[in-house]
Formats: sequence, C-alpha cells, structure tokens
Amino acid sequence: RPTPWRIFELTLGQALDDYWREHVAKKVVDTKRVENIIVQLKAGFGADVPVKDIDIARCEDYAERRRKQSFAKGTRRSAACDATIRRELTTISAAANHEVRRKRLQRNDLPVVETPSGYVLEAIDADKWLTVEEWNRALAAATGNLRHFMVICYDTASRRRAVEQRTQAGFIEHGNAQFAGSLELLPASAPATT
Repeated sequence: RPTPWRIFELTLGQALDDYWREHVAKKVVDTKRVENIIVQLKAGFGADVPVKDIDIARCEDYAERRRKQSFAKGTRRSAACDATIRRELTTISAAANHEVRRKRLQRNDLPVVETPSGYVLEAIDADKWLTVEEWNRALAAATGNLRHFMVICYDTASRRRAVEQRTQAGFIEHGNAQFAGSLELLPASAPATT
C-alpha cells in the first residue's frame, strides 16, 4: 500500500524550493533576503544533500567555512558573522518543518541543525530604551564617525557588528544609502524606536 511520504529522499534543494514557493513567496515581506539565504545554503551544503543527512558536524563545517567567505557565485566574497549564519541555518529548520507539515518528510527525518552560539540578550527593561529627548541629546553630542554610526544603526535597525563589517559600498549595494537627510534631530513627537 503506498504511503503519502515521498519514496525518494528529500534533498535540501527540494525542501528549500518548496519552502520558497509555498511559504516565502506568498507570506514573507523581505523575499530577497530569504532568496539570498537559499542561494548560500544550496551552494554551501550542496542542493543534492538529503535533508535527513544534515547534522551538527555539517552545520559546524558550514559555519566555519561561511565565516571566511560567501559561497554563492556572483556575490561579494564576504564573510558572514554568526548572526547571519544562525539566520541561514534556521532557514533549513523552517524548510524542513514546512515539509513535515506538507507530509513530504517524516519527523524522524528532520535535520539536526546546530547554530553558532551567541550571547544571550537579557530582557530589556523600559529604562534601557532611549526617549526621543535622550536620543536627540546623544546625537547632538556625537561628532564624526560616532554620529554617522549612530544614525546608520538607528535608520537601518542593524546590529553593531553588521554595521562595523559592512563597507560604504556595501550599504549602497543593499539600498541603505539614505543617510544624508538622516543626520537631523528627531522631532519631539517621533517614536524612539522603529
């Protein structure tokens, strides 16, 4: 009697393509980011590797190699920070769980994904957020590179390490070169966070 499960082994490429077509393209706002992640994962792991064969050792190997360079052809050959690698590897888990929900993968064939450890953020108390007035005072007191850094972090909602590792050309390439008008103080009615 036939089963509803695929007779062949589901590959990473198939799982990522299904996830893209059935979930990302329909429900995700930033599709380009996920598309880039999928390109990196297929190039880094190999599109033909069976999903069930992805384990801790493969994830560690991927992370180590990814810290040194980009895998995708035609992209900047830049290294990735651990936060980016975590996001890429969790996309594998998301795609595999999508396949389970669609009954194309059994739970016992789920990959074992290990992400790079990062520091754990403690809960942010209300007093750790800047008010608009505090932000304006800090921005007014800052000069030069510090001022630019503050504005870039605020305007792009980027992490410190991501900003530090990206060059000016990288910001322009990713469409984040809108800082000229951003060096002004926020109006008193502006929200302190975005």
